[in-house]
Amino acid sequence: MSQSSGTGAAHGPVAIDELIALEITRTQAPPGDVDRAIRFLASARGRDPKAYQALPRRMRRLVDLLIAA
Repeated sequence: MSQSSGTGAAHGPVAIDELIALEITRTQAPPGDVDRAIRFLASARGRDPKAYQALPRRMRRLVDLLIAA
């Protein structure tokens, strides 16, 4: 893993973009999942806890990582 100059101390020296890439690889997420997660966050549904809970587990994890980014 490469060193990061960011302030993501909770995750050590791993950059948040590396965490997102690792999660996509680990979960074998389809290529469009990150785009769907970004669109979800940009929409009104992204502020609705019920809509968040209705997402598949993998999508919730991507949304969480994008929020942290």
